[in-house]
Amino acid sequence: MKKLVVLALGLLMGMSAFAGPQGEDNGFGLKLFAGLHGDKYGRVVDAKISKDAPKASPTLGFAIDNRWYVANPGKAGVAINVRWADFSYSRFKYSFAGQRETAKTKIFDYSVLGIGPLGTYYLDDKMAVDLYYNIAPNMYVLSRDGYGDDYVSFAFGASHRIGAAYRINVFQAGLEFRGGKLSYQDWGDDKNMALTDSKIHTGALRIFVGFKF
Repeated sequence: MKKLVVLALGLLMGMSAFAGPQGEDNGFGLKLFAGLHGDKYGRVVDAKISKDAPKASPTLGFAIDNRWYVANPGKAGVAINVRWADFSYSRFKYSFAGQRETAKTKIFDYSVLGIGPLGTYYLDDKMAVDLYYNIAPNMYVLSRDGYGDDYVSFAFGASHRIGAAYRINVFQAGLEFRGGKLSYQDWGDDKNMALTDSKIHTGALRIFVGFKF
């Protein structure tokens, strides 16, 4: 019991040290998120979707970033925010009547080297609110298997993120809207050539928790 108390006190002291005074808030961030989306997520724009068509699972993923403040005149600050990596995963499941086999489509979402502005309002030395915008190169990998119809498709383009986070000590939590329509790519995919000029829906509302050191 004493060891647990000592550990808890040590963590609290560490959080206070990481909080830092205003003007010394540069640092590294980690977000763990779940994304909520509509029926069109991961599907071709303007495609007809049956009411019985399966919906993609919520997206699960993480993002890592850094921030560097260029102005910090007191209660507010402005920073350059670089999102080094952003990854998420979701899937569809298809099960046809009279068939035991289930077909699956997995969606892997990769973004790297995103950049944008970030504004901070300091409530005090331990609490702050961040507002930010970020644009990043983005690639989707859609992997389908089942019913002898296995293939991998790709979509590429730019995605946008607009978000807000509440921070207390090293912890942060918030909401982020992720938008953008990626262009289908015919990279080695001979089965879906008709989709070459198509766009893929990627919009989702992300709920995240994480850390800012």
